[in-house]
Amino acid sequence: MDVQTFISQHHNAFVFLKEFVFARTRFTPPQSSEVEFADAVVLLGDVLVIFQIKERSTSDAGNEESERRWFGDKVLGKATRQVRDTLSYLSSGSPILVANERGHTFDLAANKYKEVIKVVMYAAGENLPADCRRIHHYQSSVAGHIHVVDARDYLAMTRTLRVPMDIVEYFHF
Repeated sequence: MDVQTFISQHHNAFVFLKEFVFARTRFTPPQSSEVEFADAVVLLGDVLVIFQIKERSTSDAGNEESERRWFGDKVLGKATRQVRDTLSYLSSGSPILVANERGHTFDLAANKYKEVIKVVMYAAGENLPADCRRIHHYQSSVAGHIHVVDARDYLAMTRTLRVPMDIVEYFHF
């Protein structure tokens, strides 16, 4: 099972309960083709947590320079662009109808969120340089602060912080 499926469908549903988790987030905006809202979404009252998840295939893993390029292109480049796209979908005013893991459909664009927590999660090859692993956030002129988290760190954090709002507070910290 790939990291995205594990995190978005199984782990988040266990940590946050299925009622709050959206792992299948494809929707069709008016007069457009189907798009993906985010790789995973957690809705906790008026706080929306959006996840973009990037995984480096072990067969593609290479030396430090190759891993650094992958991290820059896929994690800091493509994933942060996808976060900005997600925010533009939210602000477009068009309905974003997706079902939670219990099968109940919600319009994620219908709410005014007090906060949208933006997380880019990655599972890198073993040769990812330490300077890349030390990057824990990305500052976007459009999206603001985006958390950058190694998938293993996220799993460890959610094993320790078992209350969903404690996880939100962790991201605040």
